[in-house]
Amino acid sequence: MTGYKAYLSNISNLQKDRLILDPQESHHLCRVLRALKDASVMVFDGEGGIYETKLTITDPKSAELKVINKKVYPLPETELILLISIPKSKAMDHILKHAVEIGIKTIIPVLSAHSAFLFNSKKMEAKLNKWQSTLVESCKQSGCPLLPKIARLESLNQFFLNYESKWKQNTLGVVASLESGADLLLDELKGAYKSQKKIIYAVGPEGDFSKSEYASFKESGFIGTRLGAHVLRSETAVTYGLSVIDQFIKSR
Repeated sequence: MTGYKAYLSNISNLQKDRLILDPQESHHLCRVLRALKDASVMVFDGEGGIYETKLTITDPKSAELKVINKKVYPLPETELILLISIPKSKAMDHILKHAVEIGIKTIIPVLSAHSAFLFNSKKMEAKLNKWQSTLVESCKQSGCPLLPKIARLESLNQFFLNYESKWKQNTLGVVASLESGADLLLDELKGAYKSQKKIIYAVGPEGDFSKSEYASFKESGFIGTRLGAHVLRSETAVTYGLSVIDQFIKSR
């Protein structure tokens, strides 16, 4: 996507041949980017739809655009899902941006035993909104038509309790592991992937998952995998592992 870009959120107004952006996107397009009337704007809906539009009303609260054409990009056959024990804010921002660029479907943020993230229930909604904004801006920057969804924050133990009913069906689970005996991620994928529709890739905090958490991953059917010879930071482990999995899926 080139030129001006905007996101068609679920509170935007889509009609047959026109669309009205929500206040946040309208402000960004008309005030921040200073787009003028008749400017060409590529609008993505996060589900693979890309609208080629022309700006007709430059209202910073409800910008209106005429739809000229629409393209729909196919969804990937295998959903790539990231389970991440939330690191510090700067690292999380890098992780979200890289996840968009690689093209994952869902992000599951969790709190584990050694998480560095300081949970504040009063500020959590603002944090989720910030993460959502980072994903949207990363889609605009990279041209990715698919906006990853962020699950509600929960503890890792809660994730395991819900895994059987919510996530496990037709899913391959792999976890980046520092435990001895783990084989390389690519080798494990070659042996365990049987055209599952979902792959969940789990990455722990800087302090790693605890022994009991590794045991819970194993009980849930996750495969412990090694990324290389060295200990990686969380954001490096995310990018490295997702890239390996993405390339493996596309090579099948």
